[in-house]
Order: sequence, then C-alpha cells, then structure tokens
Amino acid sequence: MKYLVFLLGFSILYAGCSSPTTPLPVLSDKFSDIQTQTFNKSCAKGGCHDANSQQALLCLTTDSCYSQLMHHQIQAIGKKYRALVVPGFPDSSFLVYKLTTNQTTIDYGEAMPQRLNHLPQNQIDAIISWIKRGAPND
Repeated sequence: MKYLVFLLGFSILYAGCSSPTTPLPVLSDKFSDIQTQTFNKSCAKGGCHDANSQQALLCLTTDSCYSQLMHHQIQAIGKKYRALVVPGFPDSSFLVYKLTTNQTTIDYGEAMPQRLNHLPQNQIDAIISWIKRGAPND
C-alpha cells in the first residue's frame, strides 16, 4: 500500500513538473487572419484603437486597419518618426517596435498593447512575417 501511495504521489509530482510551456501554434501571416486573430482582439477594442477612441489617431478596426497601418504617420513631440509598417522591413516598422519593446519612452510612448501583457510570440511572429512578405492586403 505504501508503495502504491508513493507511486501515486510521484506520478502527480512528476506530472506537475512537466514542461508547462507547450509550443504555440504557428499562425497564418495573411493580413486578414492577423486582423481577426490580433488586431480585432487586442487593438481595436473600446478605449484603444477602435472607431470611437482612436488612440494616437489610429483606428485598427477591420474596415480601416490596413489603410491606417500603411499610411499613418507617427507623431511624437513634434517629430515625425518611421512609418507604422515599412513593407519588407519589420525592423524599420514602428508597429513591431511597439509590440516588442518593454520600455516606455518620451519619444516612443508605451509598449502595446497597453494594460495587457505582450501579445503571444506567435502573433508577433505572424505580423513580422507579413511585413517581411511586403505587407500585402491579403
């Protein structure tokens, strides 16, 4: 009986110690999928980048998101900064900076999304892949 209790306890302990991080699924890098999986759920919400709030004069709802990402200029302290999305160049895209930084700075503002943890890495990877592909409206 003691042996059975020991085995049961060890099994529970071993199960609890197994790797809690399972790999995140690879997400589609099609813009329409990024819109529904990321922007609609994390950005175009009440108080953020929805049609009513338009924080930083940016609306990321389905009907305007692509145009906004491709043509919105970043203004901070009277200076123009790089574009939100530079097709083919995720490292030059302000969107990628905002989604991957841990810093709040005077020039670049807060990391996004505000009041939430960072986006899951697979969502960020999908956005980066989309930008690398030239940021098509697909």
